[in-house]
Amino acid sequence: MAFYILNDTELYLRQKQTITLLRVVFAITFLLSFADGIGQQQQTYLFSYLGIRRGLAADEVRAVQQDAKGYIWIGTENGLQRFDGRRFITFYHNSSNKFSIPADEVNNLQIDSENKLWMICTGNKV
Repeated sequence: MAFYILNDTELYLRQKQTITLLRVVFAITFLLSFADGIGQQQQTYLFSYLGIRRGLAADEVRAVQQDAKGYIWIGTENGLQRFDGRRFITFYHNSSNKFSIPADEVNNLQIDSENKLWMICTGNKV
């Protein structure tokens, strides 16, 4: 195995090449970090506060889901609500109606692959 000893000029040139290469890599990385946003439009979102004054059944919302038709389903401590973008329809528990929701306190909502709404109410009633 042979060793080659660099003189000062060769060592200086190799260090300069290494530094130049690192600068180029850094510059490319820096420029590519901004390329992700090129050509994309900034998205704007519209937020509205929906509270009791606007028809929400309770201040405490425990679950929210959106179905395939675009309805927003909201589970509160005071019933289940469907919001269509303008108004709320509220569903309450009614012990004399077997088709009503199991309890007024809705703790969790899920929509399955068949677009069916599932809820878990107080006492783990489904």
